[in-house]
Amino acid sequence: MKSFLLGLALLSILITACQKPAPDLTPKYEGQYQLQFSSHTDFDNTPVTATSTIKGSLLIVKNTDGTYTFTEKRPNSTERSYQVHLVGTKFEVPTQIESFEVSGVSYSPQFKGTGEFKTNSVTINRTSSFTAGSARVNSKWTSYGYR
Repeated sequence: MKSFLLGLALLSILITACQKPAPDLTPKYEGQYQLQFSSHTDFDNTPVTATSTIKGSLLIVKNTDGTYTFTEKRPNSTERSYQVHLVGTKFEVPTQIESFEVSGVSYSPQFKGTGEFKTNSVTINRTSSFTAGSARVNSKWTSYGYR
């Protein structure tokens, strides 16, 4: 009986030692992404579309509280960081102000946005509506990040 129990204990140890850990199926969104920017703007409902060849980078870091910090770098502007909370693969981008000047007039519209992760990419859409002189401006910016 002792040898049977000893054999059973050894068998149990061998089975445990030979088992591979279960693979981690949690998607990994952290890391470095290349960014491509495009925009669509209409002035009083007259569309003016521009696809930008501006490229940048996006670094995504997962925080201990479960949120993610996004740090965007574009060649023609300063670095900006913001935090998002994922719901599945989707998230909301906090309101951001984009300041620019046109013909000596400064504008600082607020852009609100949403985003979504895919397997090896992330898409972030930002929209804003504001008045420039007598024209109503609707603007949509899309940032596409890929690995």
